[in-house]
Amino acid sequence: MDIDSYLLEVREVVAETADASSIVFEVPADAADVFAFRPGQFLTVGVPSDRTGLAARCYSICTPPGSPLTVTVKRTVDGYASNWLNSELRPGDTLRVLPPSGIFTPKDWSADLLLFAGGSGITPVMSIIRTAMAQHSNRVVLFYANRDESSVIFASALAALAAEHPDRLQVFHWLESVRGLPSEDQLREFAAAYSTRTSFCCGPAPYMLAVSNSLRALDFPRDRRHRGEVRLARRQPVRRRGGGVGCAGRHRVRRRRGRGRGRCTGRALGTREGRGRARRRGTRLRRLAARDEAAGLPGVEGGQGAVLLPRGRVLRLRHPPDLR
Repeated sequence: MDIDSYLLEVREVVAETADASSIVFEVPADAADVFAFRPGQFLTVGVPSDRTGLAARCYSICTPPGSPLTVTVKRTVDGYASNWLNSELRPGDTLRVLPPSGIFTPKDWSADLLLFAGGSGITPVMSIIRTAMAQHSNRVVLFYANRDESSVIFASALAALAAEHPDRLQVFHWLESVRGLPSEDQLREFAAAYSTRTSFCCGPAPYMLAVSNSLRALDFPRDRRHRGEVRLARRQPVRRRGGGVGCAGRHRVRRRRGRGRGRCTGRALGTREGRGRARRRGTRLRRLAARDEAAGLPGVEGGQGAVLLPRGRVLRLRHPPDLR
């Protein structure tokens, strides 16, 4: 079944830190049902590209259902899409967007949650926290690792939520600049006090691995361990320091023997058709842009008037949200 994309107007661009911004979209009333989302899901966004005409990237939603549709984008080194969105995008611009997708979302909101986030992996986790505090009564603990204090996304929002819900939300910050990278022993010691909770974690690959190993060592059952994994495309080195990148969902990584680099298969864990869906998102955006061009409809306009039009190349969507 084909999925239409939509031209959404940017209502606001909010600077979260020096290198991260939240993009608030205006969703038309006739598309409200299409863009209804679950906490932890992501959007596929078309970004202007001189090479391909349209570059598809996925960015996690940071707001709870019922709030304005918002994604957060953190700059990455040499990352074309993330830098363009942070530098060029302005309110009033339009972007081509596919409906929400992803399975990194709680199924049982009566369960207490143990959340781990690293860097901009906080984005889908923040959607889960905001949803829990606003719409449910469960308790939440967050372990949030960052490079330094200036890189903490949503610092003020988390502090406000913790102050508003002192009996339900606890936030523990870990700064690499102060304590170094968290070890598996330290993570295991922290998680031991919450061994009956359901865990969700999202962040850079080494951090994710350390959290996963720690939870397995504590005999967390598989159905209470959920990961929104960062996966690397070829030519992208494993990032081993605290900044991290955002999360698009749970996907397998394929690594070559003897090399510390990996390629995302685009295949959701436990979902056979995940790889095909990932590839089709970029192709759909390219095809739909061509259809609108032929019909004389406006393209995807950027901050400097750039229009996203196909250049005859098949676009392959890569995960996680922003690697280039």
